[in-house]
Amino acid sequence: MKKEFTKAVKTKVFAQIEDIIRLERTAALEVIDEILELLDTVDLSKNPEDEISILIGLARYYVNSRDTNSAEAVLQRALNVAESNELQGEVLHVKSTYAIIHSMRGDHLKAIYIWEDMLTQIDKTQTTWMALVNNLVVAYGFTMQFTRAVDLCYELLQELDAGEDEPDVRISILINLGNAYGPLKSHEKALKAYQEAYELAEREQNIPYLSYVLSNMAGTLSDLQRYDEAYEAAQKALEINQKYYGDEQVADALCLLGSSCTKLERYDEAKSYLMQALPMRQPETDLVGHISTLINLATLHLKQEEYAEALKYLEQAHPLAKDTEIVRHRINLYSLWSEYYEKIQDYQKANECLRVLAELHEQQYTELSAKLISKQEAEYLRHKIELQNQSLIKTNQELEDSNQLIKRQAQQLEEGNRELHASLGMLNRLISIISHDVRGPAANSAAALRMIHDGSLGQEVSQKLIGQVIDSLDGVMDLLTEIMLWIESRSFNKSVDRLMHNVDIMSLLDPVLKLYQSHLSQKKINLDLHCGEGDRTCYTEPNIMKIVLRNILSNATKFTPEGGKIYISFLPKKDHLKLCIRDTGVGMSKEEITMLLKQGLKSKTGTNQEPGMGMGLRYSLGYLKLLGVEFNISSEEGQGTEFTLKLRPAKRD
Repeated sequence: MKKEFTKAVKTKVFAQIEDIIRLERTAALEVIDEILELLDTVDLSKNPEDEISILIGLARYYVNSRDTNSAEAVLQRALNVAESNELQGEVLHVKSTYAIIHSMRGDHLKAIYIWEDMLTQIDKTQTTWMALVNNLVVAYGFTMQFTRAVDLCYELLQELDAGEDEPDVRISILINLGNAYGPLKSHEKALKAYQEAYELAEREQNIPYLSYVLSNMAGTLSDLQRYDEAYEAAQKALEINQKYYGDEQVADALCLLGSSCTKLERYDEAKSYLMQALPMRQPETDLVGHISTLINLATLHLKQEEYAEALKYLEQAHPLAKDTEIVRHRINLYSLWSEYYEKIQDYQKANECLRVLAELHEQQYTELSAKLISKQEAEYLRHKIELQNQSLIKTNQELEDSNQLIKRQAQQLEEGNRELHASLGMLNRLISIISHDVRGPAANSAAALRMIHDGSLGQEVSQKLIGQVIDSLDGVMDLLTEIMLWIESRSFNKSVDRLMHNVDIMSLLDPVLKLYQSHLSQKKINLDLHCGEGDRTCYTEPNIMKIVLRNILSNATKFTPEGGKIYISFLPKKDHLKLCIRDTGVGMSKEEITMLLKQGLKSKTGTNQEPGMGMGLRYSLGYLKLLGVEFNISSEEGQGTEFTLKLRPAKRD
């Protein structure tokens, strides 16, 4: 028969849960064994909330210790208790802690969806609101939404300033603020946030946060090239981790020390630290940490020009990195492979690694765009529509006493809904097209800059790449400026005619060609631009026309093989200007052309595995109807595609 859960037992166990994170590891494990025995021997059937709180307390200790398997086991037990007792609030509490585990395992999107859904069910007055938002800050950081993470941190700090200060919560927010500033290259701001968090954690003797903030300070000081200070911070973190935590945290600190010593060119010391860390991180229990250690060792040996040793660790890391979904590790690994092959003068393999790097950067950008940015934009717009609809419904109810007013209000509601749906449709198409136009140049520019930053290219090639990056980014800036000006200058429910005017056709083509110059150069595609004799002025809305031209040229570039050609010509006719864009690419069948014009093609990869020709081109061709432009598509599989546009001639006074 189980023992009674008395008030004294309750007081004792919750005091143990509160103090466990401040105990040294050996003492903490003894307390955990005692708590687990209590859960098995005490009757908690009448106190389900207390049982859940105890289990969540254990889960948090396991999370701090990075023992996600143990954390998941006690959380499942807590979830079973909450669901069997129909405690909906506790179910949410457990799921929130589950989301932390998802985030620790690298599935940050799953964690974000859980927390964002929970925030729709609570408001700022509830105690869980601040914890949820703080968790979201961490997940936004992992998914590269750093500006949004910074904004949320300051919102949380303002809430703390306005209410009762909670030191542990403030420490956590300051650490997250530093984590968000780092990737934004605001290292001084990051360091300031960490230092404030460190002072608070030291005052409160919050051991987990002391360890965490020291590790982050070491990384930031290294980014600021203050390597001696980075070494000192990592040394302090090691002392704490050896006393309070297990192998994984100790290995983290050892790797930080090894990295700092490598940068200080204290190679023997660096090797000593990293070799201590290596056996502490087994791929079965800490795959991400094990890969990081192997990458650090490969980096160390490359610095010492010990290529055979570097190769050994690269070969160990390579199959493991393929098993993880963390793109960052594969990017680091292929960067080192490229450096290794360059050092041994195998330039063909070095170039192959650089191509894989470019694909990984594209994959990273695509995943974020598809899974996060589009979702958030759409959710934001849908929320606005719901609010406006609610306002219209309320107004309609207030006018029920008057039949005439009810009828008028109903008509207004119907018209408002049509406009809102039209706006949402147009905005969704714009989001799709902007992502389509920006993704390629941004990914290519990032890959080129990383190659230059790594120093893996000669000066002449680097200078050429820098010029191409500048042109590409200038084009992206022009594109975004045009889109913003267009959005600000028009309402989607009004005619585009009021925005049309006479435009030189070269002023439309020049920025488009500039945007894709880098991609054309990479694929060695020859561009043949032919201007006919006569007036080159057409009557159109320039920003919409540039969107159309960008999408046509983008797809021509993607689906033309290396060494191919793209021909652009325009010729004044009696009643229109004829603009032709022809490529020697893979072409389309008649069925594909019909499908494109009706509902858009399914996205398929280009000749160099570039993503493309999804809905962006379909939407762009739809805009031609707004402009009164007739067009024709002729194509043959294996022979290429030609777009012919009949632009309206210039209007004369």
